[in-house]
Amino acid sequence: MNPGYLASVLLAISVIFLLSGWREIFMRSISGRDILLFFMFALPAALMTFYVGGAQINGTVPVAFCTALLIGIRKKSLWEGGHLFATGLLLGAVHLLMLELYSVDPVMIVLKPEWDIAIVLAVLVMGMHWGAAEQYVSLTTAMIAGDLAFACMHGGTMPVHLGTPSFLDKWWLSFFTARLLTVFLESVYSGCRTTARQWIQRKRGWRK
Repeated sequence: MNPGYLASVLLAISVIFLLSGWREIFMRSISGRDILLFFMFALPAALMTFYVGGAQINGTVPVAFCTALLIGIRKKSLWEGGHLFATGLLLGAVHLLMLELYSVDPVMIVLKPEWDIAIVLAVLVMGMHWGAAEQYVSLTTAMIAGDLAFACMHGGTMPVHLGTPSFLDKWWLSFFTARLLTVFLESVYSGCRTTARQWIQRKRGWRK
C-alpha cells in the first residue's frame, strides 16, 4: 500500500460519517462549523509545500497545528489548554522513541511502522482524554513533535520533511482509531451501567 493511500481512505470514510449525521457520536465536542472550516483549509493546503530554513513542510502541518492551537485557546482556562499540549508532548516522546527503535531494530515492526505508532498513540491518548477535541490536540502535537524531533536528530543524514504521506497515514489512523475505541468503550460502559441499574431495581422488587 502506497504512503498516503490509507489517509485518503480514512478521509473519505470520515466525510461520509459526518455527512450522514454521525458527528454527534464520533465528534460531539467539535462543532460542525469547525469541522467544515478544517476541511476547507486542510484539503487545499495538502497541495502546497513550504520551505523554512531548509525544511520542507506540507501545508497540512501548519493547518493542523493552528487548529489544535485554537482548540487549546478556547478552553475554559490556560491550564486546561496547556494540559492538552503537555500530554501531546508526552505522546510525542513516545512517538520519537518508537521511531528510533524502528530505525535501529526493524524486526520490532509488527504491521508497518506508521500503523504501529498510530495504534499505540491512539490507545495511549484514549487513556488520557475521552473528548474528540482533546484527542485531536494531543495527537496532532504528538505527531508533529515526534516527526520534527526525529528529523532534527538525523538532519545530517536525511532531509527534514514534515507532512509526508506517511505522516498523514499516521495522523488519520491514530485519530480514527482513538475515536472508534472511545465510542466503543463508551457504549460498553453505558450498556453495563444500564444493565446493572435494571438488575438492582429487579432485586429490590424481589425483596418487596
